[in-house]
Amino acid sequence: MKNLKAYRPYLATLVCAALTAFFFTQKMFGFMLFVFLPPLLIVRAAAWWKARKNPQAKQLENFRIFVWSAAAAFMVAANVYYVRAARSDMTAIAQAVERYRAANGRLPDTLADADIYAKNSFEVLYNYWEDTKKHSLFYKDPLLPFEYYQYDFDNRRWLHDNGEPVTD
Repeated sequence: MKNLKAYRPYLATLVCAALTAFFFTQKMFGFMLFVFLPPLLIVRAAAWWKARKNPQAKQLENFRIFVWSAAAAFMVAANVYYVRAARSDMTAIAQAVERYRAANGRLPDTLADADIYAKNSFEVLYNYWEDTKKHSLFYKDPLLPFEYYQYDFDNRRWLHDNGEPVTD
């Protein structure tokens, strides 16, 4: 039973890091990394400084630094992947819509007409507004919960919701 108590700090570190990684790798939670990672860095640096003279505490702290560094790298990599996948999807959707426009001389009534199947997707929204006689195409930002990209059909480019062009 005494040996089990020696592993509790290691197990607690693994569980906390796993739960944190699960939370921060969800889509639209990436912006929270800017709030979470700086305090984590400060806490781990202070704990390492405090434990530097005690070999047993230093071993545990080195383990914690390794685990949290791996978790942070995984969280950042997952969110970078989400952004790259979103940009790739946005490019594919825009190209399909523009191919349809070139072939038919007008924009499609639905994305399915342009061979894009995004049924029940909260990430892509395509509408035709009868009152303004305009189409709109939106793509949800994978990092921020209230942000979106909008396709500019006149200039054939994606815009952030503030009107700035999307650049890679």
